[in-house]
Amino acid sequence: MHQKNMRALARLLGRTLIIVAHPDDEAVTCAALMQRMREPYVLFCTDGAPLDPYFWSRHGSREAYSLLRQQEARLALSHVGVRNVEFLKDRSAKHIIDQQLFQRLPEAIEGAFQVLSRVRPHALLTLAYEGGHPRPR
Repeated sequence: MHQKNMRALARLLGRTLIIVAHPDDEAVTCAALMQRMREPYVLFCTDGAPLDPYFWSRHGSREAYSLLRQQEARLALSHVGVRNVEFLKDRSAKHIIDQQLFQRLPEAIEGAFQVLSRVRPHALLTLAYEGGHPRPR
């Protein structure tokens, strides 16, 4: 591998902040790399629970589904050695609702910058935005 690529990879495998919209994006996009990182830190920008009852109705409430998604994400990530997991909150300490992130970008950017200044990662890793998820119905 070229020397420049090796340096970039070494930085990526140090303290890396992985920024994704909601739980499962991190696994789909960078699970193989995450397992090799010395200090991965995952930032979810939403609470993982959309407004549409299609997703959460069998869990009783959107809030209950959100908590379940957050617990599942933390548990799954702990199995690959990721202990630093955070769900972004706005100024009023509320999570951004899943599939509403595009409407809250200024707040999300501000929150992400706060996390960046606290974590001080060597590298950032995220996925390409390709138009979002289609509606399930």
